[in-house]
Amino acid sequence: MANLDVPHISSSGTSSTAYNLAQVRGAGGWGGGQAQNNMFAAQTHHDHFSQYQHLRESRNLAQVIQEARQQSQSVKEEQMSTQRRLVQVFIADPDENVPLDKSLIYSGEQKLTDATNEELFHEIEISKILKEHNAYRVTLTNKKVKERAEFLEPARIRDLRMVVVEIAKF
Repeated sequence: MANLDVPHISSSGTSSTAYNLAQVRGAGGWGGGQAQNNMFAAQTHHDHFSQYQHLRESRNLAQVIQEARQQSQSVKEEQMSTQRRLVQVFIADPDENVPLDKSLIYSGEQKLTDATNEELFHEIEISKILKEHNAYRVTLTNKKVKERAEFLEPARIRDLRMVVVEIAKF
């Protein structure tokens, strides 16, 4: 199954960034009796190379942040796969044209599992559920189109939102 055929699965992640103080304060430093001259030299240096340096540093910073997020996600997935937890899975169609009472298309039972969120998704008979939901969905009109009556397109799996509520970890 391709990655595009998975709904948005809610999760959280953290990241941190460290700054090199030598780059922040400039090449001359702040010490001694020449603090003001060093500040001026650092500012002048910064003015001359700011666009190039800023671009280079922002790319490096963005790369560091991306790597930290990936590492955090992989650690979280490892922890999730080895932990037993009590969960409940919900899948919803977030389209605002779908009435609130029909937007929740799946509400699973609470279950004790050691599966990851993606594994939980693959345990659900999503094709059958989505087929039933789309039979109703295509009868709804798109409220954004005012000139004519336009019906909603059938939802795809990637349009859905899946939330795994973790009730307890063991």
